[in-house]
Amino acid sequence: MNVKENDGKGARNFRAQLITKIVILVLVVTFLIFLTHDPSDAANYGDVYEKFKGHDSHLLEDIQNASKVNRHTMKEKHRDKAAFMKNKSLMRGAGKKYQVQSGSREEEMILSGQATLIDFRVLNGNNFDAIGTFCEVDWHLHKDDPPSYAMFRSLKERCEKKFSAPLRDMAEKARAMDLSGKYPSVKSIPLKGVVFHESRCGSTLVANSLQAFAPEKTRVYSESQPPVSALKLCSSSRTCDEQKHIEFIKDVVFLMGRTNDKNEEFMFFKIQSIGTLNIHKFRNAFPDIPWIFVYRDPVQVMMSHLRSPRSYKSANCNRNYKSPLPETKALIKQISGGSSLKLTFVEYCAAHLATLCHVAHTESVQSGTGKLVEYSSLPGALIDDIIPKYFLGRSTPLEYDAVQNILAVNERYSKGHKTSNAKDWQSDNEAKEKSASEEIKAAATKYMLPTYIAMQSNQR
Repeated sequence: MNVKENDGKGARNFRAQLITKIVILVLVVTFLIFLTHDPSDAANYGDVYEKFKGHDSHLLEDIQNASKVNRHTMKEKHRDKAAFMKNKSLMRGAGKKYQVQSGSREEEMILSGQATLIDFRVLNGNNFDAIGTFCEVDWHLHKDDPPSYAMFRSLKERCEKKFSAPLRDMAEKARAMDLSGKYPSVKSIPLKGVVFHESRCGSTLVANSLQAFAPEKTRVYSESQPPVSALKLCSSSRTCDEQKHIEFIKDVVFLMGRTNDKNEEFMFFKIQSIGTLNIHKFRNAFPDIPWIFVYRDPVQVMMSHLRSPRSYKSANCNRNYKSPLPETKALIKQISGGSSLKLTFVEYCAAHLATLCHVAHTESVQSGTGKLVEYSSLPGALIDDIIPKYFLGRSTPLEYDAVQNILAVNERYSKGHKTSNAKDWQSDNEAKEKSASEEIKAAATKYMLPTYIAMQSNQR
C-alpha cells in the first residue's frame, strides 16, 4: 500500500510563491508612488487636512509647518556643504566657525586687537600652517574677579561668535599694520613671565595674583590652549624645522597679546602642567623671558589628585597610565628598575608628578634660568620677589594697593567659579597629611621626595 509521505515540499513551494508575490507587489507600489511623487513638495498634506478638518486641524498644521521647515533646512545644509567644500583647504578642522575674508570686519577685529586668538588647528605640521580661531573675549570678567574666572576656558565659553583665519597670515598682517602706524593705540602686550607647575600645587593662586596686582595693566592667560599646543608641536617622534617652530610659537604669543587697550602693559601665561616637559622649547623661543615652576609637598599634591580610591583611575595624574610618556618610563626604570606596567595607580601618579618636577629642576639647574617656587612660600614670594623683581625687573617694591589686591585674592579659593559661590580659603595641609594612606605616603617618598629635596636646596 502506498502511503503519502508529508515531506513539506508543498508547503515550501507555497511559501516561495507567496514571497514572490509580495516582492512584486512592493515593487509595483513603489513604482506608482515614484510616478505620483512631486519632488518640489515632499509631503502633500492638503487632502488629509480637509478630511480631518475640525478634528485634529492644529496638529496637522504643525505637521505641514514642520515639513516646510525641514525642506528649508535641507536646502540650507546643501548650500552650507557646497560652501564648505569650496573652502576646504582653509577650513579643514575649523569646525562651525566663520572663515574671515580679506578686508572683512572680522579680519579688522583680529588686526586691531579686538578679537583674541583662542585656539588653532594645524593643517600642515611640517610647514606649521594653521588655522586660528578668534573671538571677542570679555577680559573685564577676569580682571574684576580672577577666582570666579580662574581658567581661560571660562572666558572662552562666553564668546558669542567665533571665526577662523590663517594664523601666519594674521600675524604677518598685524606686524605690517603696526609698522604702518594705522592704529597707534594697537599693540601686542609684551610677555613678562610664564608659570609652569606640577599641578594641584597653587599655580592657579599664582595666576590669580598676577591678574590681581594691577588689573587694568595686566592680562593673564590661565591654561589657554594655544601656547601649550604650540610647544607640543615638535615631538620627539618626528623631525621638524626648529627655526620654523620657534617662529610659530612667537606668532601665537604675538597674536594672543594683541590689544587696543592702552592700559595693558603686562602679559603672563600659566601653562598646563604637561607643558613643563617643553620648557626648553619655550626657552628657545623666548630666552630672555623669566619663568617659574610651582611645586608642593609630595603627599599634599598626591592627596589633591587622589581624594578617594574611587578616583584613582580617573585622576589627572593617571591620564597617561595606559600609554606612559617616555620621560615617565625613564624615571620609573631609573628609580625602581621595573616597567610602568607593573605600577599601581597610586605609584604611577607619584611617578608622573615626579617626572614634571625632575624635568623642571633639571632645566633650571642646567640652564641657570627659572625660579623654583614652593607652595608654602606663597604669597610672600610673589609680593617680595617674583612679581616686582623677577617678572617686572624693578628694584622698587610693589605699591601698597598691589599688595592688598594680592592678599585679598589669596583669601579666597583660587577656583571660585562664580562670585556667589566663592569661599574664603582655609589651609588643608594638615588634613591632607593626616588622611593620606600608607600607600600614598610610600609612593610619594619613593618617587617624589628626592626631587622635592633637590629643588628646595636649589631655590634662587
